[in-house]
Amino acid sequence: MFHTTFARALYLVIFLASDLLALYGYDSGSVYAYYQLVYFAFFVLPLILMARWGLAFAKLPATDDPFIIVATVVLSGFLVLGVNNNVVSSRLFPNNASVTKQDTAAPQQPAQVVFGRIMRRSPQPLTLLNYGSIDMGFYTAAGAVPNTYYFQNYNIPEQDAPQILRGQRATIRHRKVEWVVLNTPAKKTLRTWTGDPYHKGQITGGNLNPGTRVIAQSLTKNYRLVARHTQSFESVNVTYRLYQRRAR
Repeated sequence: MFHTTFARALYLVIFLASDLLALYGYDSGSVYAYYQLVYFAFFVLPLILMARWGLAFAKLPATDDPFIIVATVVLSGFLVLGVNNNVVSSRLFPNNASVTKQDTAAPQQPAQVVFGRIMRRSPQPLTLLNYGSIDMGFYTAAGAVPNTYYFQNYNIPEQDAPQILRGQRATIRHRKVEWVVLNTPAKKTLRTWTGDPYHKGQITGGNLNPGTRVIAQSLTKNYRLVARHTQSFESVNVTYRLYQRRAR
């Protein structure tokens, strides 16, 4: 692909610039592994080149060798499963941490699925607000199309974009949605969760919102608790709560 010095230099410059932007995205106390995915796009070509050199050096036989095929499959499986633990959050492990924190005899489902089923049974128009955190699949599981501009929060401090949480609190105060989903640490209540003191006004590990104490009064006045579910996310035990608008 790169037959000129200019093309090689351009490739290298783009690679280094992307690395610097990925590093710039980090902040103190927060390391997001998926930022490193930008590197892999540039690792592909060197890997192909090394594979060509390796195959030429190995001088593999022209016919298919069952041992080589089986060894490649085993090695590939080991490399995938050895560096990725997503499989333990799959249906192969019914009561894994992504579903629930508690050990149970019967398989359970995630809060997104449980809450979605409850919301779809209601005869009221399906409107939903996931307060203080990113989507986490609640809108998708419920089949709800957001009807408010600030339908989710983002991983930035509240002081840098106060209109997001301000708008969400107004949505709850003015009863603009039928359902509200929010989370707290497993051992916290609606009135005791004030957010991470070291990251005030910001989403923190486990996708925890910046605090629910500030909305506790207006939420309990306008909405009633319907369901709760505790599960683990990013190694944090999180309790999700589902509220429904009270009848006037």
